[in-house]
Amino acid sequence: MDTLFHFVFSIIVGLAIGIHRKHKISILVMLAFLSILVDVDHFLGLSSRGTFHNVFFVFFVPILLFFVFYAYEERKSIKYQTYSLILLVMLTGHLVSDMLRGSAVKLFYPLSSVSYSFPQYTILATSDFFSPIVSGDGLMLLVYSLILLSAVFVEDFIYHFEKKHESVKKALSGVRKDLF
Repeated sequence: MDTLFHFVFSIIVGLAIGIHRKHKISILVMLAFLSILVDVDHFLGLSSRGTFHNVFFVFFVPILLFFVFYAYEERKSIKYQTYSLILLVMLTGHLVSDMLRGSAVKLFYPLSSVSYSFPQYTILATSDFFSPIVSGDGLMLLVYSLILLSAVFVEDFIYHFEKKHESVKKALSGVRKDLF
């Protein structure tokens, strides 16, 4: 996927799930911008879809930020912890959507230079003419949307866990009750 798609789609899904109701739209735009920084490897001539398109960058950077914010943020405020987890969701969506679109991604770079991608599927309505019911693009949008929608669950979980001082089990139960 191209960089502009990742940026715009992150903003669209963020607006659709209501992140702007709890946070400023400028925060959503900033997080969407940060989620496309993994594409810097394309422009700098580094290992394409390797240097930043890997689990070490996608998971460890936001998790590291989360723990830094957890250590320094007051118990009354969890907004920066929430931002780091929303960034984790957006970065994961970026990585998975690239793989679903057929781009080979070096998931474990620099430990391994093996590239991974999902096979492309197309389900046609009839064999008489090309009229896809499901294509790789549709599957990619579905999975990317589901990954970005998980930001709602993450934010609600943090609310129950941190603000209400509930156990993990009660926080998960509270998220389930809030959703259904």
